[in-house]
Amino acid sequence: MGAAYGRGGTTRVNGVIRNTLQSTTRFGRTLAHALTPSHGLSVTFTTGVRSKVGADFDSIGVAYQYMWGGGN
Repeated sequence: MGAAYGRGGTTRVNGVIRNTLQSTTRFGRTLAHALTPSHGLSVTFTTGVRSKVGADFDSIGVAYQYMWGGGN
């Protein structure tokens, strides 16, 4: 499980700085499983908990992992 907070960002239009500060709080979880000693699979889920001006989205990621060499 994990959590993250991000804050920042500004825009400038015709040389004028606009008040466009963005902030977001996200929560996520990663599940990983070893298929063999050198092969693995992980799935990641994240969701936006709070978003102030900016994108509020959910995401899913899948990763295949391979370890070569001895690994000892």
